[in-house]
Amino acid sequence: MKKQIPHFIFFVILSLDILFITYGKSELRAFSKPLLMPALAVILFFESGMRLQKKEVFIVLALFFSWLGDIFLLRTGPAFFLAGLTSFLIAHLMYLRCFLLHLERPLHRGMLYFSLALILCLCITMLYLTFSNLGSMLFPVIAYMTVISLMLVTAWQRDRSQPISHARTGIGATLFLFSDFILSLQLFGHPSLLFSLLVMILYALGQWFIMRGILEYDNSESKMKAI
Repeated sequence: MKKQIPHFIFFVILSLDILFITYGKSELRAFSKPLLMPALAVILFFESGMRLQKKEVFIVLALFFSWLGDIFLLRTGPAFFLAGLTSFLIAHLMYLRCFLLHLERPLHRGMLYFSLALILCLCITMLYLTFSNLGSMLFPVIAYMTVISLMLVTAWQRDRSQPISHARTGIGATLFLFSDFILSLQLFGHPSLLFSLLVMILYALGQWFIMRGILEYDNSESKMKAI
């Protein structure tokens, strides 16, 4: 029961943030949104018993840079957007490095084709809908799309000997990708309340699923070693 309390707190914060988005309380989001990633970090430390393995260090770094990105994107203006984009780019690189630690060989072709097809469809759609509004941000956005695409591919190519861990991590990375896809539509020409809500829900759940997937892998490994 104790282990569920940090999760409960995380989802309370997320619910409040969604409520503030719905009612346009941007001044209150300045408090709720920056609490989400620290809440996930607390879960990670709590469930790992404060003994972080190498891959969990990368998760902490990913959460830290995501937290920075959250703060930057609360502000408006090109400089803050670029700072937020850079922060999330580094966060995705941290996730990518974490996933590479358990990359399955040979690669699973079915998952590879699924990931590449999904990425191709989303990228073409995003560029088609936003190209005229990207301007000088075209190349930074393409670089960002490349990194998050690699992150998704490696998430689904992780070791499948722990199926729950594999599924959670893959689902988390997919939700994160969809969150960024909708955010690009939101920022470059198609703003809406629905998009704002979807971005936050998919983003938060994506991060939660990735973290749960990594923790599940460690728990399963520990149980196997104990046998």
